[in-house]
Amino acid sequence: QSTVGAYAGQSWAMNDPALGTSGGYLDHWYQVLDSPTVTLPSGQTNTITFQQNRNVEGLGTSGNYNGWDGTNIRISADRGDTWTVLSDVSPAYNASSMYSFGSEFGEGEGVPGWGGSSNGWQAVSVTIPSTYDSQDVIIRFAFASDPSYNTNDQVNMFGWLVDDIDIA
Repeated sequence: QSTVGAYAGQSWAMNDPALGTSGGYLDHWYQVLDSPTVTLPSGQTNTITFQQNRNVEGLGTSGNYNGWDGTNIRISADRGDTWTVLSDVSPAYNASSMYSFGSEFGEGEGVPGWGGSSNGWQAVSVTIPSTYDSQDVIIRFAFASDPSYNTNDQVNMFGWLVDDIDIA
């Protein structure tokens, strides 16, 4: 947790506070924040809401990838053995295939996420598919960087901050 650039008091920071002007990150990073196990009720719409502030490498194209460093939200119903990216998000992911997750960490093409900057704090809403109703799940906030551009190249890129998380 960090107070630097926090939303309210302290925020969850996916960065190293010793880098850059407000924390930062290096090449080949894969950092996650996992929720405790939550049992989702059935018969209602289950959602995740939170505040995010990110400043990571901007979007770009390489082959079938249209994003470099990025963040996304995932879910696991098997105690973290496997993860599925949640795609019903608002605001929508701005990349449909992140190089950092796909090529750098071997998850393959088509892993969506947010890249670039959110330009300050931004409210996010995620709808959890009803296929997870009545299951014990873990929610993951994931951040990955590629091997070639980081805070040492652009000192104001601080990574990803999340706060005010509600799984309801």
